[in-house]
Amino acid sequence: MTTSVRSLFFSAGLSAMAVLFCGCPAKPSPTGQPQGSATEIALVPKDAQTGADGSYIRWTASLAQGEDGIKLLVFKATLDEGWVIYSVDQDNADGPNPTVITLTGEGSQHVGEPSEVGTRRVEDMDETFGMPLVRFAGDLTLTQGLTVNDPSLPITGTIAYDMTNGEEVAHHLVEFSVSAQ
Repeated sequence: MTTSVRSLFFSAGLSAMAVLFCGCPAKPSPTGQPQGSATEIALVPKDAQTGADGSYIRWTASLAQGEDGIKLLVFKATLDEGWVIYSVDQDNADGPNPTVITLTGEGSQHVGEPSEVGTRRVEDMDETFGMPLVRFAGDLTLTQGLTVNDPSLPITGTIAYDMTNGEEVAHHLVEFSVSAQ
């Protein structure tokens, strides 16, 4: 599946590849909220045809302990002014691709659907697609529950997402690797 998703993004003429690494032990805070260290790298999308940089999003990744033995994979995105990222809940085949978290490693499995919380959630008529859509500006936090079957293996996967600035739609794929310990 990863190969077909990667091919889709390259054939669209826009590509962005970055790798998020986090070797952080997760532990709950005294308030019960998940916490953990995060290592941040800049995601610098490149147009496959022109090679132009478009550094308008930055990601961090962390792993936290949830309830009932569930781990929480937490991604935080910060978008530059004027850019929005589409929700995980897009379900219209004629619109933008939803944001999708895919686990590719052997040591972990998804539990439930990802949750999303953003500083500026916009739910209205999208001018680019001419339909009502949900998108986020500013900061976005995606949280995916998972079980770890083999803590000696890193948690690996991808985040595929579409973004727009109102003039163009950019398709991106970010690879990540997070220590399960």
